[in-house]
Amino acid sequence: MSRQATLNSSAFTAGKIGPALLALALLAAPIVQAQDAVRPSLAGEGAAEARRQSIDQIPYNLQLGPIKLRFSATLGVEYNDNVNLAEDGSAIFIGPGGPFVITTEQLSDFIIRPQLNVNALWPVTQLNTLKLDLGIGYSFYMDHSEYNTNGVLINPGSQLSFDIFVGDFRINLHDRFSLEQDPVAEIGLSSVADYGRFQNTAGVSVLWDLNAAVVTLGYDHYNYVSTVDIFDYLDRAAEIVSASI
Repeated sequence: MSRQATLNSSAFTAGKIGPALLALALLAAPIVQAQDAVRPSLAGEGAAEARRQSIDQIPYNLQLGPIKLRFSATLGVEYNDNVNLAEDGSAIFIGPGGPFVITTEQLSDFIIRPQLNVNALWPVTQLNTLKLDLGIGYSFYMDHSEYNTNGVLINPGSQLSFDIFVGDFRINLHDRFSLEQDPVAEIGLSSVADYGRFQNTAGVSVLWDLNAAVVTLGYDHYNYVSTVDIFDYLDRAAEIVSASI
């Protein structure tokens, strides 16, 4: 009698422990899988090595020692039926000498835009890379040469960038710049064909990879300089601080 009770008690205990162990195993499986699928760090030597390997695969036209250069050229053709952003019509204005009439007329033209692009990469060390992206171009107006570019234009997206990997930190020093003349993007302008402006953003950004979270901090100094005297009042500078987690 006692032996039967003992067997029944053991069976009861096994019946309780078995499902508990199964539930524990099911709960532990995702944890083990999560540990196996830890996200690769965005900083550190592993990220720097991945960056270096991607750099090695970039096609280039010329190599000067450790510096890889890639040159490319494009030629764009554009037709614009209103290059001076004007409306056909006349208006009477009252001045110190009396009334006077100003007449505006839409001007159409074909614009030829040749551009040369230069991309340079210099792995200064195994962990640090200096990068240059530069696009320079010119605009020829077929019928209205007075609107031709005053000098060489610098394409937006041009930049000098330096990446530094230190431990769990990725530091980026950058200087982004552009020199443009086309006024089309400025919807508030009228009767203007030359809206020259130089824009420059220089600063530093820091990425700190904690694995569970990624912290980024950034500081930039922004300059806007008009290359046309009548728009000098738009010149300005700004300090920009950003952070995210």
